[in-house]
Amino acid sequence: MYPPQFEYIPANSLDDVLKLLDERGEEAKILAGGQSLIPLMKLRIARPALVVDINRVKGLNYMNMEDGSLKIGALVRIAQLERTKFPSQYDILRAASRQVADPQVRNMGTVGGNAAHGDPGNDLPAVFISLKSKYVVKSKRGTREIPAKDFYKGPFTTELRPDEVLVEVNVPHWDGYSGGTYLKFERRTGDYAIAAVAVQLTVDDDNRVTRAGVAFTNAGPTPLPAEEIEESIIDKRGLENLLTSAKNAFDKMKVNPVSDLRGPDWYKRDVMRVLLLRGIKTVYERLVR
Repeated sequence: MYPPQFEYIPANSLDDVLKLLDERGEEAKILAGGQSLIPLMKLRIARPALVVDINRVKGLNYMNMEDGSLKIGALVRIAQLERTKFPSQYDILRAASRQVADPQVRNMGTVGGNAAHGDPGNDLPAVFISLKSKYVVKSKRGTREIPAKDFYKGPFTTELRPDEVLVEVNVPHWDGYSGGTYLKFERRTGDYAIAAVAVQLTVDDDNRVTRAGVAFTNAGPTPLPAEEIEESIIDKRGLENLLTSAKNAFDKMKVNPVSDLRGPDWYKRDVMRVLLLRGIKTVYERLVR
């Protein structure tokens, strides 16, 4: 199927993008990697009157450590995350990026597109939530930062306003003995997750958890922050204590995965529990000394 007619404008600068969105925000869609937008347009689920191609915009493809945080430009390709040797505190970025779809999608798909699209099955949003990241968005009215955990409101629905574009993911510094992992269970390689979990931990010299980030993919209509689980394992020491606390907190959470061709809701919830405990075990055993 072919998409309905639309106007296509390749923007040459961020100012051009913001001007177009200011004038035609409700009618416009941003094209970065196109790995989500183009299929939706071909299926006529998305029907933008204007497609603004931002691939020529300079200054949006970077990864810098600055002011105590890792700053990732929106046009960084997912394959770049996969190939980058981050400090061990950010191992989770490589762990997740190599599980996104297939090489073709990773070579074209962008960090900004994956984060901003609002698909509950996308992998990077849960990772950015677990890392306590913020999204930097811009419009002609100015710049604002939105915590990743507050960005997602429903399937394909986010805090991004029609005249705004996501330009950067700001990942705060994780001190000391920190690390994480992303565990994904799928029917076949490259598929959307049946369920997935992002786990990020910091431990002190006594092997006590001092900071934690946990979030789930495909656990409902949005990526799901798991602050209850984070709170349950803070100040805990010893693997058995961590696993028991995390399991009890998970069992009390309101987790509502959707029954579909990938499995019924109860099955997905069981998979999430297993992945959560496995993720905590993997990260904690890597960090303790």
